[in-house]
Amino acid sequence: MEYKDASVYEALFIYCDNYIKLKDYNKALDLVNRILNDAGDNEKIRIKVYEYLYRIYEAKEDYKNIEISLLEAVKYLENLDYKKELADFYTLLGKFYMKSNEKELALNFINKGLEIYKDLGIILT
Repeated sequence: MEYKDASVYEALFIYCDNYIKLKDYNKALDLVNRILNDAGDNEKIRIKVYEYLYRIYEAKEDYKNIEISLLEAVKYLENLDYKKELADFYTLLGKFYMKSNEKELALNFINKGLEIYKDLGIILT
């Protein structure tokens, strides 16, 4: 990890996948937080960390931390040029709020995601 090689991070994410499959969520979280602390300003790694945080908290059914991690991801991505990833997280946040029966918030985030998908040409109108 001292060389900050992307392949090292990919290997660590594979370990994290295995911890999730084994339902050892605490080890998965420890590993993801270690990756986050080590990766520094690497935007792609940080985005992937947010994806993993979402997956782990969803598997744990930890709704408070699902919301926190999704909101942090959106806040982070709104300042970067990763439009598709931002749309993906808007959509996940919308689905989360739909499950939480907060329909107005859900529609707001889903619409934001759809607008970006349209702008990117992923969804045709």
